[in-house]
Amino acid sequence: MKKQPVYLVPFSHLDLFWGGSREECLSRGSQVIRTALDLLDAYDSYRFMVESTNFLSHHLDCFPEDLPRVRKHALEGRLELIPMRSIIYSQLPSGETAVRNLLYGREYCLGTVGTYSPVMSLSDIPGVTPQTPQIARLAGMQSLILSRGCPTHTDQIRWKGLDGSELPTYYPWHYGYSCGLLAHGDYSKVLAGEEAFEAYVSAVDYPQIMHLGIDLFLIDKAIVENLMRWNREGRRELRFSTFHEFMQNVCPAPKVECAGEIPSFWPNIESSWPDIWPLDVSCEAMMFQAEFFRSLVCLTGGEDDARDALHEAWLWLLDGMDHNQNGCGGEEADDDKRRLKTASAEVARQYALKYARRLAARATAPRPDAFPIVIFNQLGWQRSELIQARAAIYGRTSASHAGWAKTFPYRLVDERGRAVPFKQIDHLNGLTDTVTVEFFAKDVPAFGAKVYYLEPGEPETFASPFTIEDDRVRRKADANQPTGCDTIENA
Repeated sequence: MKKQPVYLVPFSHLDLFWGGSREECLSRGSQVIRTALDLLDAYDSYRFMVESTNFLSHHLDCFPEDLPRVRKHALEGRLELIPMRSIIYSQLPSGETAVRNLLYGREYCLGTVGTYSPVMSLSDIPGVTPQTPQIARLAGMQSLILSRGCPTHTDQIRWKGLDGSELPTYYPWHYGYSCGLLAHGDYSKVLAGEEAFEAYVSAVDYPQIMHLGIDLFLIDKAIVENLMRWNREGRRELRFSTFHEFMQNVCPAPKVECAGEIPSFWPNIESSWPDIWPLDVSCEAMMFQAEFFRSLVCLTGGEDDARDALHEAWLWLLDGMDHNQNGCGGEEADDDKRRLKTASAEVARQYALKYARRLAARATAPRPDAFPIVIFNQLGWQRSELIQARAAIYGRTSASHAGWAKTFPYRLVDERGRAVPFKQIDHLNGLTDTVTVEFFAKDVPAFGAKVYYLEPGEPETFASPFTIEDDRVRRKADANQPTGCDTIENA
């Protein structure tokens, strides 16, 4: 019986911060991409995959003369462009960041090249969340390629997301470098790996695909000629392919359905670098805050003058969240990861403050001596929470209010003039009176704001929200009660 051919996807795993500093890795990526373009020019059967757009963007930034070749081979379907900005973890970032990683990658491919591969290829990602199929499907992906953490020959499955989305999914032999096919110019080494190669691929009788490449590996003419010689000598046929070609034209329709999470293959890595990975959460949060205020400004007819700056900040953050650290780039590379993240957060912070000031400035005070405190809610549901906020209290004719907050009583009211219980946390008195108060902000609308005011006036006395039960009172009614059981309850 004739052996099934094996399909090879030539690529180079485009690791940022692993084989050197960011600049050194991007420079190596340019050499890889240019060599791949030369091979695509020379061999009609050749294919190549670029697995993240940050490397492609850098290459075309430095070598714009290569854009026509990139477009030609991509439009022919021979150069596969995976529409992901960066190779980020699946289980660390928020869903919003995972979506933006896909959308920004797709945006770049369409805007620069005119096409992209509808394949989400999770190269070297050590674990995957159960939401991945629905995120991929909503971003326009037609199939998923996994790379770590699955049982051998998890080759043809339908992976079902939490919302019912399904995508055909394939787990190829990871990198495939152990079989010797990447031996540079030494055909004897290729043949030496044939036994291991056959042991793997002969275990099943359906068409299989595998990566041909490894971290920042340069596939050159000698390797391509070795594989062509292999075919001429009548061994199991090796065919160059892209993942999209294979999934669309060769791979049988998957019959097995899977769902759920793939646990991390590297559970110790992220937790062992506390100076790098926890930054993702705070930097993401600042980016989300900037996008929230930007959205409110746009919805109220304001000028969207932050689009380009925040887009660039997102790209910095996504590159900083690449799945590597502690590689050959050393401390310099790790420092650059941190700087990319914190730089994105600082850009976002400044735009968030700018837009928040623009929005808060429209809060109209009901009286001249009422000083507004504007509370924003960037979530999609109504919220009630304990808030700490401050207001600077100015006089009518001079900056100082002559100790207004120190010598005169004041109260906190809501937008309808109803008194609100509060606690003074801090008071700075000098040129002006800056008062920090703590209070419970109730029913702040979804994706909106609510205004409170500090104003002169006697603060109202509120009943305690707590119910305190003294166990001595309870024991009078029932002497058979243990002592020391005072209780305090609230709503």
